[in-house]
Amino acid sequence: MKKKILFLQLPTPLINFDKIRENSLTAAGYLISYFSSRNTDKKYDFKIAQTNLNDYAGDSLIINTILRIKPYAVCFTCSCWNIIRVKYITEQIKKSSYDIKIVFGGPEIVIDNTFLLDNNHADFLITGEGEQAFELLLSRNFNIPLNTRGFIFKSGDKYFSNGFFPPLENIDNSPSPYLSGMLNIEENGFMRFETQRGCSKHCGFCYYGKEFGKVRLHSKKYVEVLFKHALKKKASEIFLLDPDFLGRKDYAEIIGLFIKLNNKSGGRNIEIHTELDAEKVTEKIASLLAAAGFESAETGLQSANPQNLKAVNRSLNLELYTHGVNSLKKNNIKPIIDIIIGLPGEKEKDVKKTLEYIIKNNFSRETQVFNLAVLPGTRIRANEMQLGIERMYHPPYYLLNSPDLSTEKLRKLFTLAEDKFGVEFDPIELPSFIEYGIKKNTSGILFERIDKIIINCKKNIFSDSRQFKIQKKIEKPDRYAEFIGNNLTLWIKNFTQRNLIELNNFICLLTEKNPNSVFDFIIELNDRIPIFEISNLFSQERISHNHY
Repeated sequence: MKKKILFLQLPTPLINFDKIRENSLTAAGYLISYFSSRNTDKKYDFKIAQTNLNDYAGDSLIINTILRIKPYAVCFTCSCWNIIRVKYITEQIKKSSYDIKIVFGGPEIVIDNTFLLDNNHADFLITGEGEQAFELLLSRNFNIPLNTRGFIFKSGDKYFSNGFFPPLENIDNSPSPYLSGMLNIEENGFMRFETQRGCSKHCGFCYYGKEFGKVRLHSKKYVEVLFKHALKKKASEIFLLDPDFLGRKDYAEIIGLFIKLNNKSGGRNIEIHTELDAEKVTEKIASLLAAAGFESAETGLQSANPQNLKAVNRSLNLELYTHGVNSLKKNNIKPIIDIIIGLPGEKEKDVKKTLEYIIKNNFSRETQVFNLAVLPGTRIRANEMQLGIERMYHPPYYLLNSPDLSTEKLRKLFTLAEDKFGVEFDPIELPSFIEYGIKKNTSGILFERIDKIIINCKKNIFSDSRQFKIQKKIEKPDRYAEFIGNNLTLWIKNFTQRNLIELNNFICLLTEKNPNSVFDFIIELNDRIPIFEISNLFSQERISHNHY
């Protein structure tokens, strides 16, 4: 019998689950494709979790589905936005079944990530570029010597690593998961792939590329075949995973290739999005990018102060950067400018200088502002004690204090940026006030999740989005806790104090079994109620307060 290997990559938590997108399980596709291309032995049955389970299911539903499927191993792609939830889910799986092997991979798997390693229930921690380590793990039937590269091991109470696997020299030898049939174009037409791997920059705040060594390029032929596949499958958007698309010396040839293929398709351009170094963008380059179908380009300014950037191993020619961004705008390519508040050595006046630069050049609408995240594996994380910085222990590891910026100053600077730019960063999304929607087709789906529960206290009736039928009371409340989605709206109508105990118990049950799901509570009052009575509704809730 084949051994079933299940892959999950849990999404960024959002209040409105309809906004979840671009959560392609690309890493899983690459691992499976690479292994399958080098091994004819068919003893493994690879399963990439469907969107309905991976993106929309609550904690309990994922746990119970895995236990019911009983895979030989479950592999999780771990990022800062899902690692808390992944650790909780795997802990519950291990409590119920030690037979299921747990494998972690992704950017969170770094030897200096104390949060990851504390109370960790994974059997295998793959670090760095994953294809070779994953192949070795499966080819040795999950028996890995402790001197192997590419893994984090535990000896007694201590973790250790022997370093990364040597990076793949020719990344064309890592088959595309789209061409191998492991991944399909998403329903919304979205597709992502890389034309290169690695980064020429070594920024102190960024982990990407630290284990990749030199930059390696996919051949022009490889990129051409992928783009033709996108056109054939009617993709509408492509996101190139390159850290700097213009880092390719042959970028003009690749752009020309995109123009040629789009024109051959009858002018039905695929929208292209990528990251690039704006200092390299000239009027001619911007014009070519526009002709190829590029719609947006993310570009990391981080700070308008060269001395602050130098401290994190970055350089900046502000004149070239400004010209590059303006060239993109003139050609109707949306620039997305990233700036970071809290870089080492950055003072309040330095941040204000960056904000003034953005305003002066009319870049406010294109700018995203981030608090410094002291990420595992970065130079800043390695030197945090010498730098005198205090950060969050849990993801997203935000800077809390530095010798030059207190928590209060960081908050004020973030608010100042919002006021000056006239935007709200990371706004809370509005809940859905639609009572009953159209029930989606659930053919071929293993379960029906519950995304909304409506309780009318005055009429003593109850309904949920799974059944769309009205009941006089909540029957078997624990069953509802088992089936809620990753995002649940609990809408309480005509709430009065006499409903307090019953509803408090129900909320406690839902959150106890799904502490990492996103809960959205709508409370309609039947009469005036003291605020503490409303807060008593949540006196026993079990929501994770370290939730990303």
